[in-house]
Amino acid sequence: MHRPKHPSPKPVMVIVDYPIQNEVERDFPWSGASHLSLLSDLAKAGIPQRFIHTTYLSYERPAKDSYDWATDFCKKKGLETKGDFLPLEHQKDLYCSPELTLEVHMLLDEITKAQPKLIIVAGKWSLFFLSGKVSYTATQGSGKSQKPLGGLSKYRASLETSWQGFKLPEHILFPVLPPVTKQRSPDKIPVMQWDCLKAGDLFKGLVEEGKTVASYLEPKQEFILGTELETVTGFMTELLAELDKGSLLVSVDIETRYSSTIDCIGIAYQNDRGICIPFSTLASPNFWTAEEEYKVFELLLKVLTHENIQVTGQNYAYDAQFIWKFWLTKTEASTDTMILHHVLYNNMEKNLAFLASVYCDNYQYWKDDQQHG
Repeated sequence: MHRPKHPSPKPVMVIVDYPIQNEVERDFPWSGASHLSLLSDLAKAGIPQRFIHTTYLSYERPAKDSYDWATDFCKKKGLETKGDFLPLEHQKDLYCSPELTLEVHMLLDEITKAQPKLIIVAGKWSLFFLSGKVSYTATQGSGKSQKPLGGLSKYRASLETSWQGFKLPEHILFPVLPPVTKQRSPDKIPVMQWDCLKAGDLFKGLVEEGKTVASYLEPKQEFILGTELETVTGFMTELLAELDKGSLLVSVDIETRYSSTIDCIGIAYQNDRGICIPFSTLASPNFWTAEEEYKVFELLLKVLTHENIQVTGQNYAYDAQFIWKFWLTKTEASTDTMILHHVLYNNMEKNLAFLASVYCDNYQYWKDDQQHG
């Protein structure tokens, strides 16, 4: 099989890491059952195959003696024996074989020619090379720890884009689980189908409704950092005025450090606007003066105990015990997202990142932001 030299422009591109063995034997790309199953799921989600350009990261499977392309990478200290290896610009001190590097550059050229608005990445190495966000250690498998999903386990259903250094045409990079996951882990089939439905919504927005890539990657949201007393007072006063009008759903979330103190509290009563109020930082256990903290607490008390408030939170029983311990304020959730999800799908993950990946339209994986910062 050979990579197409002149691909026709298509609004959607689907990339897996390499061909299935029977595809190689028959010299027939994208003909394996698992790959056809993915295309079928996308068609059911509203993306006809005529709008999709299918391809591989590499048209060559890893050598039998190189599990998961192990011999195609080396760290800086190995260069004395592998001097022809080329550096990966978006990975620190990591070098790649000329053969695999060539495949990556050919893929980048293919993307430039096909000009997709939506790139569905269904391979861990494709995500590794294109995004630059996933580490080598999280991707590279071995005989003892195969890591079949790699960074896809974190980034699936997240709206991303390729590493800006590649200077590719504007697009959304949408990671999904590899098609073969249906056979390996049947319990993940509902998640894979949901992700296809989300891809279908992206296709509808980008192609049929003419929405821009930027409207998805940079949605209009106002994140208010409440580090000034005037800012906190203004937001909480607005919220109290809305509560006085009638019943209102308010999202509440706290962050704790070592289960011994409340670092901050986040509050939102609109989908695209919320505030984070800090109470302690690594530099100082007391962010506010005593007088300022009393004023902030007084406003929080009025909000959290308001007769019209309907609190929604994730595992809110945990938050409530800290709010009682430190602020002597009894509060409970009218809606707990973890409990609701567990009632519907008790065999699935219940962490907030997973729930957001399933239920939020503009989900972007954020759990590692602090590590990247």
